[in-house]
Amino acid sequence: MANREIIEKIRSAHVMEQGVYAIPLADKLEENIGAPVIVAALNNADVDGVFLQLLKKDPAKILEGLNICKDAIGAENAVIQLPEYAASMAEQLQAKGAAVQVGLINVRANAGNMLTHLASMADVADAFRGTYTEGVYVSVNGGAICKVSADTKLKDLVSGDIKGFQTGYVFRGSEALDMTVAEAQIENGVLNALTSQNCVVDLTEKQLTASRKQSCGKCVFCREGLIQLQGMQKDITVGKGRLDELDLTKEIGEAMTYSTPCSMGQNCSRLALSAVEVFRSEYEEHIKKHKCSADVCLAFRKVYIDPMACTGCASCIPSCPVDAIDGAEGYIHVVFDHGCTRCGKCVDACPEKAIHVTTGTVPKLPKRMMKVGRFK
Repeated sequence: MANREIIEKIRSAHVMEQGVYAIPLADKLEENIGAPVIVAALNNADVDGVFLQLLKKDPAKILEGLNICKDAIGAENAVIQLPEYAASMAEQLQAKGAAVQVGLINVRANAGNMLTHLASMADVADAFRGTYTEGVYVSVNGGAICKVSADTKLKDLVSGDIKGFQTGYVFRGSEALDMTVAEAQIENGVLNALTSQNCVVDLTEKQLTASRKQSCGKCVFCREGLIQLQGMQKDITVGKGRLDELDLTKEIGEAMTYSTPCSMGQNCSRLALSAVEVFRSEYEEHIKKHKCSADVCLAFRKVYIDPMACTGCASCIPSCPVDAIDGAEGYIHVVFDHGCTRCGKCVDACPEKAIHVTTGTVPKLPKRMMKVGRFK
């Protein structure tokens, strides 16, 4: 089949390029006719790797679609690019005859080559097998990736008391329940429902930490921006945040979005931007009240020993991994707040149930070591 015929078949099937650069795949193929190499990969910003499920399930399908697209543009070589965290898959793919590279896509080094999404190659193979269906790939709350109709509403995919969502690279509030998956723009396949047990600040910090680990660090805006954004989120989760950091997050995030050459800087910043915009009240609660309503940020927990219930048995002392409990047999024990990691091991170790964890006010406690029964 001639390359034009291949492209027209892909066009007639309405195959779209997956990921953050969503355009009709046929248009992208036409733009890249004559490119020497076609590279199929995830977007650099994808730290969740949801789309890798397609590659793990049926690598032959991905390779089939990649070779079809290689013929469509007349490329000499076809390559699958894996992120560092999926490097273990390289040997299996090479055994099937695939050329494999590991690491982030270097946009500048690939100037003149065609870069495409791994999931798009699966769709191309389906189009030529006659099994292609239009739709949006989603993995709900970390489950198996599947394709659903574009007009499927988010509320039809989740249940329970939902306060919002992570859809792709942005956070959304509860109003997103009535959005369709197409409107939600789930570029990396990630659809996570947020409940009262999820702390958006903590989730954002973890995502930015993962992005920092994956970033190549070559672009100043991306490298320094990620350091600043992740650092501010971390400060807020440990009770050191400032209100002015919310405005600074917006300033840095917007600069990253428009000043970086690949999807890493362009999209990982969107998570922090949307978190601060949509869930600002959660941020202010952390900063102003030193409180995490989801009880996820351990820095806001306080561990104390009830002096009226403590029998001085010393059972809790060896359970503390950081030696943050002071006491002796027959004496009321005390937790050193500055050294305590809030792990809760002492709570389980106390036979008298005298050790408590709270995010509220701590009752009056002994200021010095005293014998059991003498505290009033």
